[in-house]
Amino acid sequence: MLMLTQLFGFGDGQQSAGGGSPLGISGIPVLTTIEDVAYAGFTVSATGGTAPYTFSVHAGTLPTGITLNSSTGVVSGTPTTPGTSTGIVIRVTDNVSATADLASFDLEVQAAGPVTYQGTNSFGGTHTGNTYTNAPIGPASATRLVVAVVQCRRAANSARTITGVTIGGNSAPILVQTNVVDGVSSGITVGIAALVVPSGTTATVVATFSGAGSQSAVSVYTIDGLASTTATDTASATGNNASSSTLDVNANGVVIAGFAGAGGTLGDMTLVGVTENDDRDVFDAAGTLTHARFAAGSIANLASETNRTISVSSSANIEALAVASWA
Repeated sequence: MLMLTQLFGFGDGQQSAGGGSPLGISGIPVLTTIEDVAYAGFTVSATGGTAPYTFSVHAGTLPTGITLNSSTGVVSGTPTTPGTSTGIVIRVTDNVSATADLASFDLEVQAAGPVTYQGTNSFGGTHTGNTYTNAPIGPASATRLVVAVVQCRRAANSARTITGVTIGGNSAPILVQTNVVDGVSSGITVGIAALVVPSGTTATVVATFSGAGSQSAVSVYTIDGLASTTATDTASATGNNASSSTLDVNANGVVIAGFAGAGGTLGDMTLVGVTENDDRDVFDAAGTLTHARFAAGSIANLASETNRTISVSSSANIEALAVASWA
């Protein structure tokens, strides 16, 4: 990544009183962000000159919702309007009015996509279901689809099935689920359920299993603004580095994926073909059993595609993957 650095803003080259080093400015702007999502931000730093320093936007305008802290040089915030702000120049002024300017940059705010990751609830310990109380589901909408990615591990050589999912007290159809066992001490299950929920900004999501499990997780997404709330396609896969290459996606499509695994190296799982929104290692209540590996991811605004590949890279001993698409 390129670091923008400038000494002597616009060549004014003023030095600090007493002949110290000239004033300089540096920083690495993050050039893209998404509407209504917190900007990753960056910090502009000053060197030399005479402290204290004051930072300001000398040219251009930061996107609405993003601000520059004049004392710390931190650029942060949540943008509210899509578009590109061009020719932004951040200036530092020192205590004797010397200045230095960061090289000009553009900052693009991309329109929010139709899918939003809302959060994950995980649990370790013997249980027959996972309850995500008052899960956030975003603003109310007549066409809002709430999607639950459900994972479960059982500490035995047999897997549980997902027997039901309710969202806000209403039954959500299970679109796809799959499970696999390792032949020794683990059985894992992953599935995806979805339901149109037109009102409210939170909903309790409950997933129930066919028997007691050791670890589980529920990840919640919302989808809105698509032509249909009916899934275009679903697919699943099991095995080492599980991979699905049969998922069809329509134009302007959305894909959501869930992964479940057990054992292996902590924290090394990566979903491929979607943006990973959550991944976690979950232990039982005592921390003594083989850990479960759960991940969820999504991607939006896709072109029409046949047999899109979604896969996982992981050292887990057993793996299961479930995916679904909408448009």
